[in-house]
Amino acid sequence: MHNCAAAFGCLWSVNSIAEQQLFVFFLKYLAKELQHGKICS
Repeated sequence: MHNCAAAFGCLWSVNSIAEQQLFVFFLKYLAKELQHGKICS
């Protein structure tokens, strides 16, 4: 979990708008997967 937090902080500090949008897209995808119970079931 600590590695995830570190990666989150790292990506969030990136100034590239395109990379931030890609990261947000990934977060939305991950949230959808979690809601469907595909990851944490």
